[in-house]
Amino acid sequence: MPQVSSAGTRCRCPTDRRYGPPREPALAFSTVERRRESPPRCPLIAAGDLSATLLLRPAPAGHWRGGGRSLPYASLLDPAAVPDAALAGRVVLVGATVDGVPDVFSVQEGFFSTRNVYGVELHADAVAMLAAGRAPRLATAGVQAFTGVVAALVGASLAIAGWPALVRLAAVAGIGVAWTGVCFALARHDLLLAPAYDIAALLLAYALLRLLLRIARRMPQGRLA
Repeated sequence: MPQVSSAGTRCRCPTDRRYGPPREPALAFSTVERRRESPPRCPLIAAGDLSATLLLRPAPAGHWRGGGRSLPYASLLDPAAVPDAALAGRVVLVGATVDGVPDVFSVQEGFFSTRNVYGVELHADAVAMLAAGRAPRLATAGVQAFTGVVAALVGASLAIAGWPALVRLAAVAGIGVAWTGVCFALARHDLLLAPAYDIAALLLAYALLRLLLRIARRMPQGRLA
């Protein structure tokens, strides 16, 4: 899933009565971090603030421009063309989606392709995700460290296994592919892991232990008289 953008906001205490009762359910977010600097274009966020970051899952190309989801300004302001009842209960975002508008972002899709998305469409993605209560969650440092240690232990176990070399290498490759598939499935359910680090730990532990075993076999063996 591409990491497109992040949206930060000044952290407010959910029990502060000035802002009304807490929202039920609470707004979902991907992670919380303390801002190191003040963004020059956003006066609401200052250095030291806690900001909730939301990783966006972009809608497919053309989603927000079909099915009556996008309307021209003239139609929206004409009650005869778009009656007020058609907008009841909906969130209306005002933005430009015409050529020459600078509010355009490049979105990575897969490993090799990109597409341009208007800023208002990314805002619509964020609103839709917040309304649905879904947000991709990053694995904590503890979880990532645990999976990395497990991967290293698996690699070390395969390195000392008494199997033929081709069987050991096939096992390493199969485990790497299988773990990548598991991470992909978890990403579909909004849990983001970093399989590249785990696979690197797997390969490094396997290669290092195989090298040590090869060096140990070549060392001269002394005998006691």
